[in-house]
Amino acid sequence: MLTSIKALLRRVAKSYVLFVVIGVVVGAALAPVAWDAAESDGTVAVVPLAGSIDGGSASSFTSMMSRARQDPDVEAVVVVTNSGGGAAAASEEQYLQMKRTANEMTVVTAVDASAASGAYYTVVPSDYIYAKPASIVGSVGVLANVPVDVEPNGLIATTGPNKLSGGDGREFHYLLESLGNAFYNAVFEQRGSKLELTRTELAQGRIYSGTQAVQNGLVDDVGGTQAAVQKAAELENLSDYEVRRMTPSSEIRFVARSNYVASTVPEKRMVDASYFLDDEASTPVFLMLPASYLDEADGETIGDPVNETTADGEVTNATR
Repeated sequence: MLTSIKALLRRVAKSYVLFVVIGVVVGAALAPVAWDAAESDGTVAVVPLAGSIDGGSASSFTSMMSRARQDPDVEAVVVVTNSGGGAAAASEEQYLQMKRTANEMTVVTAVDASAASGAYYTVVPSDYIYAKPASIVGSVGVLANVPVDVEPNGLIATTGPNKLSGGDGREFHYLLESLGNAFYNAVFEQRGSKLELTRTELAQGRIYSGTQAVQNGLVDDVGGTQAAVQKAAELENLSDYEVRRMTPSSEIRFVARSNYVASTVPEKRMVDASYFLDDEASTPVFLMLPASYLDEADGETIGDPVNETTADGEVTNATR
């Protein structure tokens, strides 16, 4: 009898061990399935468009947009703007990058302090554009310094009558107008029936508040970065997603103090308006920038340490 009981207990013990082993194997097999179920649907990349647009900032913006397109996890891009535009050629480069990205994935823009002139040109291919009530939007058009006439003389000889000046005044204005038309055409092509402005009204180059821009169709709705991220996820059908914030690879220069204050880019400084315009230039510099911005900067570089005296006479270091 005792022998039978011991044999039964041995069989039960072996069965228990077998069940434990089976449980471990099954658990290990199912663990990756459970992990995959907890993964996000994709990533929304947040790309800053900050400061005055020049070759350096355009290169940085291009790099960030390229990285977003090449990352298999990124399903949508949100561009946050604190820019009043800048050089025409650099603005056009950013526009082409934005358009290329919008052809591959959802792109939504959140206008923070401003998206004026070249910055608005950049973001106009967006699937959806938000702006805050106090945001600055618009200034569609191009400006340039009138070139100083330089005639051949004893020091300079040319192979053609317009080699020094690039052309006469009539040709200069024709070139300026053609650049403006390219800008207007891009706005009408991308915004289409959303616009409540005629081409003549758009070409006046007015600056609008975010609320006015919603009313005239330059932007779609009032909102900030959070609303833009949620909209991008919605358009890509992402219910569970990650947000990845990108940063520029170089220092960003600002002509407008309002954009400088609003921007969160880590490396930034103010520059004088002469960074873009030289009154003595013999060739034109074409800009997509509000003319008022050229009067804002006073040449003071923000970020440099200065000495300040407190109320009790103590001298401290501060930054401007």
